[in-house]
Amino acid sequence: MELLNRTLGRYRIERPLGQGAMGEVYLARDPQIDRLLAVKTLRLVGVREEEVEERQARMLREARTAGRLIHPHIVTLFDAGEQDGLLFLAF
Repeated sequence: MELLNRTLGRYRIERPLGQGAMGEVYLARDPQIDRLLAVKTLRLVGVREEEVEERQARMLREARTAGRLIHPHIVTLFDAGEQDGLLFLAF
């Protein structure tokens, strides 16, 4: 899915930062507070049905864990969501 210059949740995707086996990370802007952030995505479209639940659970565990952490050397999780078969975390 091409995300450049589109929105994911309320975040405007500006450019890719990197990618892995299950998704991509993008530089995005939160227009409500004019802040740059990283949006990590996890693809669900085109994934075998038996893997979808596992990926969703894994991303939710990551979001819950990251959401509990508050430390100056650990990235802060601001938001988590799903749109058009794409899970995302906003850091």
